[in-house]
Amino acid sequence: MERIRLGDIQRFFEGKYYTLDSCAPYRYLLGYHNEYYKYSEFHKNNDLPLMTKKRFDDLIESIEGNGFDKRSLPIINQDNVIQDGQHRSCYLLYKYGPDYEVDVLKIWYKNRRRKKEYYREYRKGFSPS
Repeated sequence: MERIRLGDIQRFFEGKYYTLDSCAPYRYLLGYHNEYYKYSEFHKNNDLPLMTKKRFDDLIESIEGNGFDKRSLPIINQDNVIQDGQHRSCYLLYKYGPDYEVDVLKIWYKNRRRKKEYYREYRKGFSPS
């Protein structure tokens, strides 16, 4: 486990790094609901994990009512690229700002080539938003 500033967590897509504040879950919190709808439809149409406004709203309500569950830490790699927990991280970024530090589970890929294959295959079709 490690602590990291939310502003240092990134998202990787098609060879580029993006900050969390450019991702659809964060932008949804700013009121860009149509972008999140497109993001949700993309997931649905490409057999990716279900991402709906209701599911995200329920997550926000749970965090607000019960606090952040330390058993569900965001997972990042050695380059501070998020692997799991983008929605939780975007909510915390929205609520506390980029300088807020969170505990994360940091994983290290031993084989950088395998890491690139992971992104190419698993993240294929994901957009930064």
